[in-house]
Amino acid sequence: MTPVAIFVRVSSEKQNYQRQLSDLKKLADREGYEVVATITAKISTLKKDSDRTDLTELRLLAKSGRIRKVLTTEISRLGRDTMENLQLLQELNKQGVSILSQDMGMETLTPDGKPSMVAEILFTVYSSIYRQEREKLRERILSGQEEARRQGKHIGRKAGSVKSDASLLKEYAPVIRDLRDGISLRKTAKIHGLSPVTVQKIKTTAGIKNYDAHQ
Repeated sequence: MTPVAIFVRVSSEKQNYQRQLSDLKKLADREGYEVVATITAKISTLKKDSDRTDLTELRLLAKSGRIRKVLTTEISRLGRDTMENLQLLQELNKQGVSILSQDMGMETLTPDGKPSMVAEILFTVYSSIYRQEREKLRERILSGQEEARRQGKHIGRKAGSVKSDASLLKEYAPVIRDLRDGISLRKTAKIHGLSPVTVQKIKTTAGIKNYDAHQ
């Protein structure tokens, strides 16, 4: 039997990954795979991939030769963006470990263990699509906020209240992700309907210092 790891992730404590687990266990049973590890995580995209213990565990399993495949419901569960997904894909390929994405119905290695160029191209395209969908979601949220303001509704926290650094980082995780992805301060502010001053505060609190030249 082919030894595999099941990999599931959600981006907040409030979300539940049981559906992902159930779907992937059924897939493993159907294909006759031996599940030797199940990696679960409730981790915000705020975290860099290098800080994620779930990916560390996955890499150790691959390096040790304990697994030959990774089962995931979709590639967006792996890295934060396209480049990080491709880096992980290539890293696992070198270890002889194939990523099987359930939504694509495709693996990154061919049956004879060679990298699949078609899969790599589609993984890149799908990663970009997922990111575009997140951007559209932000635009809809921004549009809703603008409409609420036009109706005289209050947006944001009550006047005079102060957020702790922890709550600030948690609430503005999507903003931080965009900043770390290289989106400029002013564009990030526009995407999320925030003032540049607020985005600068978020940036400073998160310790982001890598793209000032693009502001």
